[in-house]
Amino acid sequence: LTLRVITPEKVVLDVPTAAARLNLSVSKVWAMTREGRLPVVRIDRAVRIDPVELDKWIKANSDTVRP
Repeated sequence: LTLRVITPEKVVLDVPTAAARLNLSVSKVWAMTREGRLPVVRIDRAVRIDPVELDKWIKANSDTVRP
């Protein structure tokens, strides 16, 4: 018998987790979701953020630093 440990992957992030990933306050991320500035997934009343879409948003909204 072989046992495997299965670690659950987060398919979507809740707002506090997304805030930590962005290094922003939770209230700031909530404001950005209300303003439509962040890509969100709504599941009933729950607001979640797709980590792949968040990464795309970060890249699209990042300033490139030139030497």
